[in-house]
Amino acid sequence: MDATDWAHLIRENLFSLEIGGLLIVVVWLVVTALLEEAAGPVCRWWKAHSAFADAEQTPCVRKCAERLASRRSATRIEAVRILGLLDDPTAVPALTRALERYDKDARFLEAAIPVLAQLGDARALPALRRLTTDHSYAVMQAARQAIAAIEPKSVLLRSSASPATISDTLLRPVSTSAPPAEPYILLRPGVSSAISPTSSES
Repeated sequence: MDATDWAHLIRENLFSLEIGGLLIVVVWLVVTALLEEAAGPVCRWWKAHSAFADAEQTPCVRKCAERLASRRSATRIEAVRILGLLDDPTAVPALTRALERYDKDARFLEAAIPVLAQLGDARALPALRRLTTDHSYAVMQAARQAIAAIEPKSVLLRSSASPATISDTLLRPVSTSAPPAEPYILLRPGVSSAISPTSSES
């Protein structure tokens, strides 16, 4: 093969490499776009799951719930403090899940437990009861005090059984169809016998 043949062969190979490289770039762009599109719902789900988000939360509580997922204990404690100021019961599920996730963070537990006691929601009782054992004395004491504060409220708010239906016998009107046993009896003082209207007419 002379130089002309080599040059022609190189040009053909370069053209094939360019076409192949272009196809690789196109495929890579398409795959990247598909992955980004598919990752959107996954990222949103993961963010909601890790941030203790809840559909019933108000916007302010949702912002604080995102901060409850922080790796920094100080950030989580600050979020708990704000939730206490908001005094919003929709924060209870997020706080109870945070208690379970960070049950080794005593400072966080000591900050979150009084907020749950303040909210007074019975949904926090199972998580609080788990903290009454195998924790520091301060955490266990705070959990017991929170339970003591929440339980009376939950008893008062518990739906009572419906009272038995009162019989309407006492409210039934007196029937007028049946005559009395001895009608038109007149009792006169000093007279021992009862005189009926029919006997007086005769």
